[in-house]
Amino acid sequence: MKKTVTLSLIAAAVLMAGCSDNKPSNSLFEKTINQYAKKQGICLPLVLNVQNPSAGDSFTQVPIGAPEIKLAEKDSKGNNINKTALKQLDILEKEDFYEKSKETMPAAPNSDETIKILVYKLTEKGEKQTRAKERMPHFCIGHQEVNKINWYTEPSPSNGMTVSRVSYEAKFVPEKWVGNLLKAGGNAKLPLDEVRVQTATLVKTSDGWKDSRELR
Repeated sequence: MKKTVTLSLIAAAVLMAGCSDNKPSNSLFEKTINQYAKKQGICLPLVLNVQNPSAGDSFTQVPIGAPEIKLAEKDSKGNNINKTALKQLDILEKEDFYEKSKETMPAAPNSDETIKILVYKLTEKGEKQTRAKERMPHFCIGHQEVNKINWYTEPSPSNGMTVSRVSYEAKFVPEKWVGNLLKAGGNAKLPLDEVRVQTATLVKTSDGWKDSRELR
């Protein structure tokens, strides 16, 4: 009998703990927003300036996230070119976003001379890091993280659901490789360093609280 009572008390304690875990609090809502933000990621249009080996100082902007990127190490006169773009692509290759191979192309139209070309193809991991957009792909470079919860409203019914409005401060957390990519390109800065105040609507579901943006 004592064992039965003990087990019943333990079961009741577990149930109560489960309920308290779902009770609105700063820590619970911070965790909920962070889970959504990490899945969503921050993705921006990033480009490489690629020099044409047979057209002098002619450059083309090629987006990171493109299925295939081709560029030469030397121009038709044997001069080194595309140093910056190659450094950046080597970083992306090291992170397994691209894989590198080689081929050749004519140095000029109707020419028998050839130029060695490096070919970078987007990997499966790189595809997951890329978001398709109308004008050019965006590449994910990090995610937002809650710095602190400012306030939240008392959960209340709305359209058949229980919701709470939350105000929070968010900071940008970059991927580890982003700093090296920026440094290779001349230490450019991303406009994401400042802490921003944002709001979110959280919805209570059978699987706990969820960010409403995740349910769309």
